[in-house]
Amino acid sequence: MKKFLLFSLLILSTYMPANAQLKVDFGTFSIGATANLGVSSDYTNAGVGLSIQKFFGDQFRANVNGNYFLRNNSLSIIEFGTDFHYVFPLTKKLGVYPIAGMGYSILNVKGKYPDLLKIPGADPSDADETEGKIYLNAGAGCEYYINESLKVFGEAKYHYVSDFSRVLITAGVAYVW
Repeated sequence: MKKFLLFSLLILSTYMPANAQLKVDFGTFSIGATANLGVSSDYTNAGVGLSIQKFFGDQFRANVNGNYFLRNNSLSIIEFGTDFHYVFPLTKKLGVYPIAGMGYSILNVKGKYPDLLKIPGADPSDADETEGKIYLNAGAGCEYYINESLKVFGEAKYHYVSDFSRVLITAGVAYVW
């Protein structure tokens, strides 16, 4: 599925009109709120987050984000990370972009937790456990500028965390200045 998505984006980018320029020259920063869903075969966590972006020209940008995933099956997660995007404009307001990044996840377990977490050295009957792990991610996103200072976006990323990998789906709105 990941290979298909990446291949589709590459094919789509070769057929884009040469004059399509995403209008990000309105500003050089954006800040926005996100709604997140982390999904694996064994668990699902919903969360909220904050995203801050710095534009380096019309196509390249860095994204710093922080997310909090609500407790589900005794598990809550706090994540901080950085992503890099390269925007391929489809129209003057619509663009798609690949995502590559890394960050840090803090897994917090209250009470007995399921065996799927596999926290090394922890007893499943422990009352509380906290484990920090570095993650890598790769994915794709799409954004649409409603006007010069407001955009909406959606992203799908594969979060690779040792013993805790999952797909992360994000939807958000951001103010651009």
